Amino acid sequence: MKLKALLAVFVCIAVLGGCNMSKDKTKDTGASTESLTAISGTSEITQPSSLADTTSEYKTQIPEESDGHTDPATEALIFNIIKNEAKAYLDAGMTILFTGETITLDGADCYLVDLGTNHEEQFVREIHYAVNIKTQQVYLYDVIMDTWEELP
Repeated sequence: MKLKALLAVFVCIAVLGGCNMSKDKTKDTGASTESLTAISGTSEITQPSSLADTTSEYKTQIPEESDGHTDPATEALIFNIIKNEAKAYLDAGMTILFTGETITLDGADCYLVDLGTNHEEQFVREIHYAVNIKTQQVYLYDVIMDTWEELP
């Protein structure tokens, strides 16, 4: 009897584990749905030549199906604003993901920028920033408290 129960547990684990192996991974953020398969098709870009000396060793990605709200100059500006905050993570091999998405914080539009690791099947977003390019204010998302914290 114990063998049947143990076998049933293993079958359930195998079935549930197989459910997570689908190729179309979709992340529900509550306000909108974003397909992470688009992120897996990202292409690496190089920074504008004015930043080549400081950013050439860092990986930057933009989803191929980006909504187009950021241009290379805006991305370079965002990078310059957050590079000191993100330097340790970038030196450890993380990648910056620009999506062109914005959020309103303290009454101003801020660009969302994620740091994470790029795996074969998906980009794993690990650290979330919002950057106000007008005031150069950077916010860090606290996933535990579900709040944006203003960084100095």
